[in-house]
Amino acid sequence: MQLIHNATLLESYIEKYEFRQHFPSELINYFRLYSASTGDAICEQGEHVTQLYLLVKGKATVSYVAENGKKLIVSFKQAFELFGDIEYIKQIDALHTVEAASDVHLIRIPIDSIHMRLHIRLFCSFCSAK
Repeated sequence: MQLIHNATLLESYIEKYEFRQHFPSELINYFRLYSASTGDAICEQGEHVTQLYLLVKGKATVSYVAENGKKLIVSFKQAFELFGDIEYIKQIDALHTVEAASDVHLIRIPIDSIHMRLHIRLFCSFCSAK
């Protein structure tokens, strides 16, 4: 993934998806816009989750590797989608691998910034509304 240094584009996604209604401005200050190309891994099954990802452009696949070694596609996602929320709430490693199925834009939010800035009930409320 590559960091996109374009504050105007980031702000356009913040407005389009009305993030200011769901997140305090102190947390939005930690939002970073990234791009990933088709086939790039966004997060991988079993890895420690340190970021949440908001898919704001493009499509992604969610898959996992079964015990027999076969890769199984769980679902296809498109903008707007949130990744890492279940792992954050349950404090577990990534349950699935998420890969870009097209060129995508993602907003990354460091989990540490959520701990510092966001009350858990507000975050859970947002997750349940998606």
